[in-house]
Amino acid sequence: IIHLYTLGSSFLLHLTTSIIFLVASLGLISGQIFWDQKLLPIFKDDPGTVILYFASFIIIIPLSQFIMSAYHIKDNLSKVLHEYLKISQRREESVLSGLNELVFFTNVRLQIISVNEAAEHIIKLQNTDITNKPIIEVLPIFTREGLPADESKFPIESILFDKATRIVKDLDLVTPANQKLPVIIQIKPIIDSKGVVNQLIFIITDERFYEGT
Repeated sequence: IIHLYTLGSSFLLHLTTSIIFLVASLGLISGQIFWDQKLLPIFKDDPGTVILYFASFIIIIPLSQFIMSAYHIKDNLSKVLHEYLKISQRREESVLSGLNELVFFTNVRLQIISVNEAAEHIIKLQNTDITNKPIIEVLPIFTREGLPADESKFPIESILFDKATRIVKDLDLVTPANQKLPVIIQIKPIIDSKGVVNQLIFIITDERFYEGT
């Protein structure tokens, strides 16, 4: 129990606190052994136990210091990474909020993860209402013949295979005001650290703007 408390207090409190507790405990145990007439003969008959006790108390100090250092290093690293992620997220939100294009983030099953402000504004969508819904059901996209665009219009299998961006043309976006806008959809893969596509980005651009640039 003394050893466990020493280890725990070293990284939850401070190493100095652990050492003070350890020295005080050692003093109390030593005093009790020498003053208690029943305990003293036991330890005199078994000096190896005394040596092991003292050795364990000596070893626990550098071990506590190592655990404390490792804990604080990981804690500081975690804070740095958390702050970096927050900054990256704010930067991404800032960039996406300034785009006129509609941007949809989906998983590889085409279920919506999030959309940007332009998508919320132009086709009246809310992130909370469409999260985890298939993009085919949510996005009012039609072929030039007036038929609803299905998954066959999007080369998802090819994107997952070669991890390259695809551009889909000859589609119309129908706004809530029943206005048809000719659009082009860029589908970009997001690749994780293992080289596997785990998300897709659908960028929907006005065809006239796209062809002009």
